[in-house]
Amino acid sequence: MIKTLTRQFLIGTCLFSLAFTASFGQTTFQTTNMPVVGDNWVGKTFYDTSAQAGPGGMGVIWDFSLYVVSVNTLTQSFRAPASSGADATFIGANLKCDSYFGWTDYYAKNGTATELQYLGFQNASNEVRITNTQKLITVPFAYGASVSNAPLAGTGYGGSTLTGTISVVADGYGTLKVGGITYTEILRVKYDLDMVEDFGSGLTSPVHVVKYAWYKNGLRAPLMQMSSLNMSGIVGNSVQKYITVAYGTVGIDDINKPSINFNVYPNPSNGQTSVQLNIDRSSDVMLKVIDITGRVVLTQSSYLTSGEHNIKLNLSSLSKGIYILSAIAGTSTREKRIVIAD
Repeated sequence: MIKTLTRQFLIGTCLFSLAFTASFGQTTFQTTNMPVVGDNWVGKTFYDTSAQAGPGGMGVIWDFSLYVVSVNTLTQSFRAPASSGADATFIGANLKCDSYFGWTDYYAKNGTATELQYLGFQNASNEVRITNTQKLITVPFAYGASVSNAPLAGTGYGGSTLTGTISVVADGYGTLKVGGITYTEILRVKYDLDMVEDFGSGLTSPVHVVKYAWYKNGLRAPLMQMSSLNMSGIVGNSVQKYITVAYGTVGIDDINKPSINFNVYPNPSNGQTSVQLNIDRSSDVMLKVIDITGRVVLTQSSYLTSGEHNIKLNLSSLSKGIYILSAIAGTSTREKRIVIAD
């Protein structure tokens, strides 16, 4: 049962699928960024999970550009609890989330959407109820903010007793590089679950889960998550780690899918090229120039606000010929052929 609970904190990352908005350069969670019924999002996994979270602090650059993001995806969904069955046993729950592996987490979000609490989870064979208040987030929530709960209380498998703590801290902000894109104005939040299930007679199972989540302005789900588990005791021993990167959504507004269009002039050119680009929401944008062999010969990234922008590209060092210019914003990609002439 402990394994089931801890995997909910570890890979059922719906538990922490919150985001933030920025105001005057300050990265801050707001009420409008709380998860809502109907939210769904997809995350791609890292092939190599040896990556470390890196330091916290101000102006940090978290560089995961050397790690390959796989084609494998994991999906999560937020729904309203039913008024009967197992849902009804989680008193006060007004939001539930399907985890990656078939378990369901339950939450209580207050009427003003300024606080989210965790109530426990259930699946076909196991159920855990937390009986005292365990806050996951309170808003506004900016760098340096933290949530500290009273010691965990509740019941688990076979009437076992739950003890431990859940704590949350916004431990850093800066720049995130992952999946070939550089994201600026990122807030990192660290979630820490340190729990023991006590079966009596000296039989216990301790578990420690640490989760880092990187958030971007305007997104309700994290751009990237890194979760690690260390568990031992009578339930079993387990060391696990999962890393996911946001890929796409159904039902979440404004996550990682801006609309982007652009023109290039002059075309053909002598290497001095202007890109007139229009984007319907603020986003990190990467321009890639690709030769006829498929080799990327130039990349240029910047964070653009919504609207029209004119970007200068110096391609004078490239040989004359035909190239593809690719503009990438979130999961949106547009391409145009450009010609470098004498």
